[in-house]
Amino acid sequence: MTGVQTCALPIYISSFTKMRHVEAIPIQLHGLGLYIFAGEDLPEEGKSVVITPTQGATDNIPEEELRYLEELAIELIATCEQGDPKAAWVRLEEQNLDGEQKIALWTLLPSKVRTSLKKAKEI
Repeated sequence: MTGVQTCALPIYISSFTKMRHVEAIPIQLHGLGLYIFAGEDLPEEGKSVVITPTQGATDNIPEEELRYLEELAIELIATCEQGDPKAAWVRLEEQNLDGEQKIALWTLLPSKVRTSLKKAKEI
């Protein structure tokens, strides 16, 4: 025999395996839903749940370090309000804060100051 060879036992997916696969998808999605709301009640009807990327950013910061970041935030706010956001940006960069500290500090600043610092960075 030359040319095309045939397989003695055809390879196929049984209907039982197909059924199990079709059932597994909703079960997986349900499990994902349980994971999201693990240990929490479902949101109440009419109330919206607001989750921000910086939520809980100050939870893991030691109290002394958090006080320092609050003082720095006050200083940066005052500098921006005096009309010198570039000086505030330079002051911020001098601190050599790690990522977690920067996020915590960012949550302490009002939106207007954050916008001024972003623009000053680009200058």
